[in-house]
Amino acid sequence: MREVDFRPDWYVASLAERAGARLHVSGLIAVACLLVVWWADATARSRADTVAVAKLATALEAQDPMVAQMNRLDQEVSRRQSDLALWHNLDGGLPVAALLAEISHLAPPSLTLRAMVLDRPPRMAPQVTVASKAAGKPVEKTPPAPTESVLELTGWAASGQDIANFVSGMSASPLFAEVTLGYERSETVAQRVVVAFKIVCVMPEFE
Repeated sequence: MREVDFRPDWYVASLAERAGARLHVSGLIAVACLLVVWWADATARSRADTVAVAKLATALEAQDPMVAQMNRLDQEVSRRQSDLALWHNLDGGLPVAALLAEISHLAPPSLTLRAMVLDRPPRMAPQVTVASKAAGKPVEKTPPAPTESVLELTGWAASGQDIANFVSGMSASPLFAEVTLGYERSETVAQRVVVAFKIVCVMPEFE
């Protein structure tokens, strides 16, 4: 037998509307619950981030004195390095006694030195003030300075062979470089014929 529904159409429609309303309300409640959960999680994360930022700011502020001290130390190191470079420029080199001893050792007994002239570069290059075209203000500049000392030796020898031996010995010595014979000529000194000479060489810096 076919079942007969005696409920009026308006009642069936009302039941359907109520079921739809309940489903709609259930969906809204679920969405509201999800929003509440999301808001709680976001609030917790925001509070945690705020605390972390505050801690980081406190840590950075605590490091400010250390950073300032490190900057002062860097400035002190730079200043001391400049002073050290200055002392290196002013100190060191070949002692004069060692230079004279080497020349006396190499010179033959029949050779006499009359003069020693040394053209040595300054250890500290002078500052030259020039005008700046851009700003119109004076600017300190250091001109290039020579880096080698030139030594000239003049004297007399009994023969040209003595001069050649002296030049050969100076060329073999580690204290002299680029040893050249400037001139060699005969002269009469105290009614004796001698050979006058001039030797030019490059040598290291000495004290």
